[in-house]
Amino acid sequence: MRFVKIAMLIMFFGLCTFVSLQAATSVNISVSARLETISPDMSVIIKELTQPNQDPWSGATVSTMDFGTLTHLLSNGQEAGVWYSPTYFCVFILAYANSYKYEVRSTCSGLTSGSNTLPAGSFMLFPTYSSGDKWNPSDSTGQGTLSGSFGTYSPAVATNKLIYQSENSASPKSAILRAFYSIPNTSPSGSTGWQAIPLNQPGGVYTGTVTITIAAY
Repeated sequence: MRFVKIAMLIMFFGLCTFVSLQAATSVNISVSARLETISPDMSVIIKELTQPNQDPWSGATVSTMDFGTLTHLLSNGQEAGVWYSPTYFCVFILAYANSYKYEVRSTCSGLTSGSNTLPAGSFMLFPTYSSGDKWNPSDSTGQGTLSGSFGTYSPAVATNKLIYQSENSASPKSAILRAFYSIPNTSPSGSTGWQAIPLNQPGGVYTGTVTITIAAY
């Protein structure tokens, strides 16, 4: 008899539990998802170039712009009359719009050695692009035409010098940009503001920093 009562009690509690589970007519379940705020961003690839008109992609990939020991002799051995570097650099800037209008700018306060500074116009920046540059090597075509605005070919020693401003549209295009940095021996064609490094410039290791930024506008 005791076993029958225990069995009945078990059935009773089981029935109560079942009724309790079925009693609700609605259930609230919390749901969440995180969405981060994004803005234009970029990545860079620095290529060291040693030959005039060299394909920038063929240059060695480096992490800094080291112009090495400057020279005052031309490749044919003649006197250039100024200090310069036959080495130059192309900074590929992969600018991602992320649906924002954006600007890419370069800042450099100059190249100094102790209390000495190279002439501001001796360090030049040429912003440009190639329609054939590809986001992926397997792409059949390049990025095409960029319709934004480029900065001028002029000294890199400047604050927030414009490299590129994207088109003013609802869907700005991401871009692969080329920023050439050089210490030339003469005023490059199409440039302004070049200054020579005179032969009596005090010796030393001249260093500085280039800061490239991207921001919405």
